[in-house]
Amino acid sequence: VLPSKVDLDVFRTIKTTVIDPVAYPYISRWQRMVRSFTKNTRQAWPSPGSPRYYKARRDMPKTWS
Repeated sequence: VLPSKVDLDVFRTIKTTVIDPVAYPYISRWQRMVRSFTKNTRQAWPSPGSPRYYKARRDMPKTWS
């Protein structure tokens, strides 16, 4: 799944929140994934409504969706 500005907004909101990986494994995994990108890369993520977001999703290999 291609990250977007929505992911960045949520990440900023819960950035300092400690997520229990046992109770919330998917949120914990998502938070680690978002954190793995540099700040500059996260800033470059497209908005879900932008043509760039839809082009990137269309060009993504089928195994990623």
